Amino acid sequence: MLDEPLAPNLTLQALDTIHTRTTLDRRKESAALEKAVANYDIRVRSLHLDAGQLSGGNQQKLLLAKVMLTDPSVVIIDEPTRGIDIGNKNQIYEFINLLVRAGKACIVISSELPELVGLSDRVLVMRAGRIVAELSGDQVTEQNVVYAATSGSAQAGGGTA
Repeated sequence: MLDEPLAPNLTLQALDTIHTRTTLDRRKESAALEKAVANYDIRVRSLHLDAGQLSGGNQQKLLLAKVMLTDPSVVIIDEPTRGIDIGNKNQIYEFINLLVRAGKACIVISSELPELVGLSDRVLVMRAGRIVAELSGDQVTEQNVVYAATSGSAQAGGGTA
């Protein structure tokens, strides 16, 4: 919905919490947008922009705010920082860590190895559409993930990965 304004972009998934009647409650929608802009540090020059006018990082933060408005217990995040600058990447990482600390389960799908290793308590490595390794705790290293992805085995360096 990049050609639509920010407020409907944010609240569309959570219509039952924002618009409790058969009509749209623009005040609640505006309040939700203002709160999301503040809480997720979405940088906008106007609250009346279309979502597509935001930078990639701010679009990602709007999307995260949109998902969190429904208060899910499990969040699946696919390529959370693809194509965004380092400052926004760090903010997205912090938001993901806050979700986990709040008791949310976060499934992160990423092709960026440092991102996976830095964010994950457990990594499932897939090869040819199948899970070939499950790494957890101290096993979650770039070396072990690469080894599992290329060999199809969780064994690395002569020991258990």
